Amino acid sequence: GDFAGLVEGNGGRPSPRLYLAQHPLFEQFPSLADDVDAEGLRAAWGRRCARPPNVWVGAAGTATPLHHDPEDNLLVQVRGRKHVRLYPPGDAGMYAEKRRRNVSRVDLERLGDAAARAAFPDLPRHHSSCVLGPGDALYLPRGWWHLCLALEPSISLNFWAE
Repeated sequence: GDFAGLVEGNGGRPSPRLYLAQHPLFEQFPSLADDVDAEGLRAAWGRRCARPPNVWVGAAGTATPLHHDPEDNLLVQVRGRKHVRLYPPGDAGMYAEKRRRNVSRVDLERLGDAAARAAFPDLPRHHSSCVLGPGDALYLPRGWWHLCLALEPSISLNFWAE
């Protein structure tokens, strides 16, 4: 449809920052749940899901800002590739927003590493990162800071643990 065409871009060029983020698609369209092997996921992860997963759909270049989640979750890449950067739990050097304490004021996607370190000198230098491709999953423990950047048109699901 129209949304998929916009996400794909025009002639291979990325479209504007179009992002369907943290959307409860399975609540809106329950029949889509048949396409997810919840029992297999539960067996592989060893955890039950607290609620239906959220879907994330975006064009290349869309980003989820540096933040941490209040619950353990599993990020599953369905389509495209996504870069994920992780920092250990704790607020030291993460420059949390005053109102949303789980979101950092550090805009790494826009600033880049060097400019971010100049503006936020206490930002931890050590982090882990990976690139998820279709079929890959990443366990994100509660409290771990992370940001996600779609390297190409991307669809991801995240599952919250009970």
